[in-house]
Amino acid sequence: MTFEQEHVETASKVLSQSVATINGFRRKSGLGESIGKMVKGKDYNDMTETEVHAELVYAECLLLKALLTIVEDENLVSFVKAGLKVRQCYLSFRECWTILQRRDWSKDEFKSHFEGGVRLGVGTFNLMMSLLPTRITKLMEFVGFAGSKEPSEEIGMTEMLSCYRNPACLRQFLASIILLGYHLFLTTNMGKPNECDKRLVEEILEEKLAKYPTGAFFLFFKGRYEMISGRCEAASVWYTRANNSQVSWPQFQHVGSWELLWSACYRGEWREAEVQADRLLRESRWSPCIYAFFKAVLICQLGDEETSTTCFYSYPNCCPSCPRNGRLLLPGLELVYLWHGFSVIGDQRHILERFHTLIEETEKQVGNLSPEDKGLLELLRSMCLKNLGFPLQAEEGLRKVMSLSSQFTLDKYLAPYATFELALLLLDQENSDSQMMKEGLSIVDLKDKDVNPLI
Repeated sequence: MTFEQEHVETASKVLSQSVATINGFRRKSGLGESIGKMVKGKDYNDMTETEVHAELVYAECLLLKALLTIVEDENLVSFVKAGLKVRQCYLSFRECWTILQRRDWSKDEFKSHFEGGVRLGVGTFNLMMSLLPTRITKLMEFVGFAGSKEPSEEIGMTEMLSCYRNPACLRQFLASIILLGYHLFLTTNMGKPNECDKRLVEEILEEKLAKYPTGAFFLFFKGRYEMISGRCEAASVWYTRANNSQVSWPQFQHVGSWELLWSACYRGEWREAEVQADRLLRESRWSPCIYAFFKAVLICQLGDEETSTTCFYSYPNCCPSCPRNGRLLLPGLELVYLWHGFSVIGDQRHILERFHTLIEETEKQVGNLSPEDKGLLELLRSMCLKNLGFPLQAEEGLRKVMSLSSQFTLDKYLAPYATFELALLLLDQENSDSQMMKEGLSIVDLKDKDVNPLI
């Protein structure tokens, strides 16, 4: 969790020892057995129960080795090495799947653990493949991975749920963690929030928090669930409980602080967010540049321009976007937009109204607005209006941003973002109009048939 080179090397050494140890328990094929397997096929009933489970643990160790290879050195050679290790791991899991299907399990006491582990591994691989771009998927198929992208997600979720639904399985706990991570982080971060199965998330959290009321992971995931549901204040409560539940992993607390930072930003609590950014800057070594930039931006949002400028210039390599003319205009709210905050607080009317008022007041107070300032204010105002239910006014504002594009010299991202937001807005309106038309036609059809549409 530290990503420090010393710890990475230690982890790599331990994993290598693990692979060597478990390899000693795997079935060794002699020359005669290899020839017989080629002629008749492998008889998995000849394997002992220990050898069967060793094959599964071996595959799991290989997966961890592959992930660690990428962390050890982020270059192309490491990426290729990791790809080869992932392929080896994939082939090992595929062998375990074959064992599961062809072995006679009537005499094995621990089949449920093996089956759950295999389904967890196969499910994880399929979910991973479903998230990759088509080009990468085709490349991976070329080096030995099977399956197209569409069914991979369905198969992956089915196998993952099969492991989770078996409470007697040793790996059911891990399946719960992966399912929560997938639905609460990957679906939203990959731009597929509608694929988040909130019913399943609620089920897992209710079960696990009843069993582990002080479990840091489940307290954290509960906070994340509240966050993506737009209940940012409740999210902060759960994130704080997660951080206070343990002190052994400071890095885990830093993840909680990161989430607390955004929860505060989404509520417009800039001082609270700055406190978290300051803690991350002082304690975490993951990304000091990002932390320094966020701290400077939040101090600027609070109105302390002198301290903010000092913070900016204290980290010149981390904060290249220093304040224009000694200031930045609503930088905290700009961060909220850039971090998809408006999609999180979309139905929190009281927060949106507060942000809209802040934008209006800022526009009145600041004189001599630059084209970039005007564009930013219009973009932020349009996002508020869109989510408050005023699409026509939002559309007008976005078109104003686009009309200013030729005058932008610094923040050239404003026009492309406004164009994208306008496209989404028009698409939403088209879908809404189409739905209304369908409902209207449906009512007409019912009236034609002399049927009461209210029944």
